[in-house]
Amino acid sequence: MRPTAALWFLFADEDTWRLLLALPAMASNPPQVVYNRLIDILNRRVQGEISVDRVGLMPRRITLSHC
Repeated sequence: MRPTAALWFLFADEDTWRLLLALPAMASNPPQVVYNRLIDILNRRVQGEISVDRVGLMPRRITLSHC
C-alpha cells in the first residue's frame, strides 16, 4: 500500500477522528481486497492502537470536497 495522500479528519457529528488514505489500489481492486490488506498491515506492523474502523480508504483521484 502506497498512499498518495493521508490526513486525519474529524467527523464532527460522530465526534470521531479517522485516518483517510488515498490509494491507487482502490481504483483497480474491490474494496474488500484493499481493506483485507490494510487489516493485515495493521495486525503485523502497527505499534499502538488503531483499528480498521478508524481508517477510511478512497481512490487517489477523489477531491476533498467529496469526502
